[in-house]
Amino acid sequence: MGKKTGMGLVDRPPKQIAGYRITRELARGGMGRVYLAHQISLDRPVALKVLAPEWTENEQFVARFVREARLAGTIRHANLVQIYEVGEHGEGAARCLWYSMELVEGEDCEQLLGREGQVSQRRTVEIGLGVAQALAAANEKGVVHRDIKPANVLLTKEGNVKLADLGLAKGVESSADSSITMKRTVIGSPNYMSPEQAQDLRKTDTRSDVYSLGATMLHLVSGEAPFGSGTPIEILARVLRDSPSIPDVVGGEVLDPALKAVLIRSLDKDPADRYQTPAELVETLESWLAGSLAAPQEARGASKRVRRRTSRRHGSDAARLASERVQSSRDVRPLLAAAAAVLVATLAFLFLNQGSSNSDELAVQPSATKVGTPSRRVSPRSSRGAARVEPSATRANATPRAKRSPATRRTPLASDVASALDELERFDAQNPDRVGERFRRARAFLNDHRRTRAAGRARELLHDAEQRLTKLREGAESKALSLTDLGQLDRARRVYREHLREHGEDVPGRGQIRLALSDLDARVHTALRRDLPQVQAHIDEGRLADARTLLEEIGDYAGPGEERERRAELSQAAHGGAAETPAPSATPAPDKVPD
Repeated sequence: MGKKTGMGLVDRPPKQIAGYRITRELARGGMGRVYLAHQISLDRPVALKVLAPEWTENEQFVARFVREARLAGTIRHANLVQIYEVGEHGEGAARCLWYSMELVEGEDCEQLLGREGQVSQRRTVEIGLGVAQALAAANEKGVVHRDIKPANVLLTKEGNVKLADLGLAKGVESSADSSITMKRTVIGSPNYMSPEQAQDLRKTDTRSDVYSLGATMLHLVSGEAPFGSGTPIEILARVLRDSPSIPDVVGGEVLDPALKAVLIRSLDKDPADRYQTPAELVETLESWLAGSLAAPQEARGASKRVRRRTSRRHGSDAARLASERVQSSRDVRPLLAAAAAVLVATLAFLFLNQGSSNSDELAVQPSATKVGTPSRRVSPRSSRGAARVEPSATRANATPRAKRSPATRRTPLASDVASALDELERFDAQNPDRVGERFRRARAFLNDHRRTRAAGRARELLHDAEQRLTKLREGAESKALSLTDLGQLDRARRVYREHLREHGEDVPGRGQIRLALSDLDARVHTALRRDLPQVQAHIDEGRLADARTLLEEIGDYAGPGEERERRAELSQAAHGGAAETPAPSATPAPDKVPD
C-alpha cells in the first residue's frame, strides 16, 4: 500500500480499497487520510477514511474500532454523517483500517472561522443545536463521541449541520496498549478537551461531549480558541488549571447574558455541574432560539455593567473632544474675558431692578447629569424671590426593605438538604455492593442540590461509585475477553449481561458493554450461519457423531438453547423419527455465570 512516513501516513494510497475506487485526497490528520471515493456496487460517491497502518499493530484496538464503527453505523440522524461500511485492507506493514461514510458537500466550521473570523450569536446557537441533537441520538445508544471540535462539525451547502467521526476516538482511548494510548494527543485538539478527558481519556462520558461542544461554540462566537495557542502540553495544562475566558462583547455587540450562562454551565470543570445530557442542552438551546430563555440575575447585572462601561467610554470620548475644542480657543480668552465682565455687570443690574415682579421664572436644566449624582429640580421662587432647590428621592431616603428574619432565611445546609445527605451517606455505607444504585442516588442528589455546601460530599460519593463501577466493568471485560478467546461467546455475553443486570443500564461504561454485546451477537450469528448448514448436512448423510461434535461447539458459542434445539433434531433422526428428550446440557444456566 506504500511506505509509512514519519507520521505514519500512507504516501501512495492504492487505486482501490475493497469495493471503493479512490479519486483524490480530501483531508489528512494524525490518524490517517480521508479520500473522495466511488462505491462501485451502489454507484455513488462517498468519503473514505483510511487509518494509518500503525493503528493496526494492536489487535485489541482493531477489534474495538471495528465494533464501535459498526455500532455508530446503526445510528441514523439528520445531523450525523452516516457511516456505511467498515473493514480492513492489505497485509503486513501495508495493513490498514478503513470505513466509508456519507459525502458532505460544503465546509467545516474550522474553514468557516478561517474565512469569517467569528460567527454571529444566533448562528452559533443554531450550529450548537444541530450538534447537540446528534449527540443526543448517539447517547441513546451509549456512544460517546470524544472528539468534538470545529473541524468535525460540517456545514452543507444548504446550511445544515452534520457531525462527523462519531465514535472514532473512543476505540483509541479505550485501548489497553500503552503505545496506542500515548498517541492520544493526535486525536482531536486539546483546546476542546474536557479536563477529565485530558487527565484520563478512558473515563469520560457524554458530559465530556457537552464540554467539548461548549468549547466549540465559544470559539465560534468569539473567534478565539478557548485556551489560546501553544504546544499541546501547554494547552492541556491550561485546560486542567484555568477556566476558559468568556468575553462580554463579541463581534462588536454585547454577548447575550442567557447565552453566556449556557456557555458557563457547559464549560464547568466539574461534570456534575454541566448539562447532564445532550438532550438537556438541546432543550436549552431551543428555548434560546425561541426567545424564552431567561438569563440568571447575576448575568443580567453583568450585562448592564458592560453597557455602562461602553457608555462611559463614549462619554469620555465626547469629553476629550470638548477639551480639545477648549484648548484650541485659549488664544482668544483674554478678549472674551473683558466682554464677559461687561455682560455680567449688565445682567446683575437688570436682575436687581426686577424686585418682586410676577414674571415667569426661567427653568434651567443641565444637558447631562453625571451618573450616580442625584438630580435636582428647581421649585418656584418664594415670596422673597429666592430659588428653593429640592433633591429628588434617593436610595438613602427610600423606605428600606424589610429583612428576612434568620428563622425564615434558607441557609445552604437547610434541614431537608442535611437530611437528604444523611440518607445518602447511610445508604452508601450500608450497601457497598450496590454500586449502580449508589451512583444513581449520588447523581440525583447533585441534580437537586448542586449549589449547596452538601454538593461537595455528594461529589465524593459519586466519584467513588464511578471508580468502583469502572473497576467492575474492567473486570467483566477481562473475564469476557478470556472466554471469547476460548470460543465461549455465549458465556462471554452472559458476563456482560450480568454486569448490566446487577448495576443498571444507566451507569458509566454501559456504552462499551453494549458495543461488546453487539459484537458478540454478530459473531454468534455469523458462526451459526456457517455451522448450522453443516450440522444438517451431517444428519442428512447419517454422520451423527460428527453432528454431535459440531453441536457441542455450537453450544459453547451460541448457548444451550440453540444446542438443545439441534440435539432434538439429531435424536429424531437417530431414532427414525421418534424424538427423545435431550440430555441436559453441560452449559450453565443463563442466569449464572461460572467463575
